[in-house]
Amino acid sequence: MIKLPDGTYANTRSFHRIRINGTCMSPIDINHGDEWLAIKINPKKDLSSQIKHNDVLLIYLADTSRYKIRRVKKFIDEKTLDTYSFNPDGSEHQSSRPHKADSIMGVVKYRLSQN
Repeated sequence: MIKLPDGTYANTRSFHRIRINGTCMSPIDINHGDEWLAIKINPKKDLSSQIKHNDVLLIYLADTSRYKIRRVKKFIDEKTLDTYSFNPDGSEHQSSRPHKADSIMGVVKYRLSQN
């Protein structure tokens, strides 16, 4: 169990714990070195019931074995999302490819610590 920033308690099995590496989300106050919890996506549920416009997603890229975070711009179809990060000047940087449901690991939700 973990106490969330809002004072409630949750079982940690329902979260991914992540440390931010990079500055692509700094314009929305997700900064390098911060620790966050991402709510795990349930693969048995409809993606659109778990994710909404402007959510920040934890994404796993199997071809490079890397994790990244991106903000939701829109649903392309019910299993594919158009996402973006931010340039250093705060403008949107379109993701190079859409992200499929099977690559989306969670929704970044709770800050645990700030760097």
